[in-house]
Amino acid sequence: MADTSPHPTPRRAAPAIELTREVLHKRYSAFSDQALVAARAAGSKNYSPLAWEVIRELIKARGLSLRSLSPVTQLGTPPAALPPAPARSSRAAPTVAASPFLLVSRQRGLRWSADDPLPLTARDVMAVAALIYGIAGLSLVVGAFMNRGPVAAQGPGVLGLGAVGLVSLAFAGSSKRPPSPRWWWLATLYCGISPALALARIGSATGSRWPQLLLGALLGILWVVYFGRRRATYGLAPWRWLG
Repeated sequence: MADTSPHPTPRRAAPAIELTREVLHKRYSAFSDQALVAARAAGSKNYSPLAWEVIRELIKARGLSLRSLSPVTQLGTPPAALPPAPARSSRAAPTVAASPFLLVSRQRGLRWSADDPLPLTARDVMAVAALIYGIAGLSLVVGAFMNRGPVAAQGPGVLGLGAVGLVSLAFAGSSKRPPSPRWWWLATLYCGISPALALARIGSATGSRWPQLLLGALLGILWVVYFGRRRATYGLAPWRWLG
């Protein structure tokens, strides 16, 4: 029967869906790569803290960056409904971009965003040199065993040269694989230690090798700084003081 009372009982409103991490992850996982990058470019002020964290996690998982945003998407609006951006003055001062070089960015008072991967040109050049060294070193080791047999293992530096050659080939191969924490450790240790080991072998019977060792240590520190600034690219927590 219908309720004929003069004051019917009001119906309860349907409970609102709670925007949990799972709900937001399912929603933003349906976005395309361009839509996710556009959402990242819109800035955190347009999203809740939890939604912003989910967007950043999805961008990192897909290996995206702001540089992958196409010109068409850059001119469009982000996927979420956003308030209109305030009009900018035509006389606004031009912004100074952060440099990928640490000293230059520090002089400008800027920091490189951990969400935008740094270039890996120096690593790729080092990988080519490691590939050449690894092939040459292993060729000498194989030649020694072919000429002398198992006795070649007793020769000075033969086994060490073979080990360094294998590690060099592993480092060269890691540059062609998707970045991961284990490849970061291999690259950092290889590039951080190999300069000191190589320069330590330079010297004479009468001269001191300390200058070569100090130079090798300096080059090793530079490589540690280089890969330390690229930890986010390899899926590791970035070192903020190196940004």
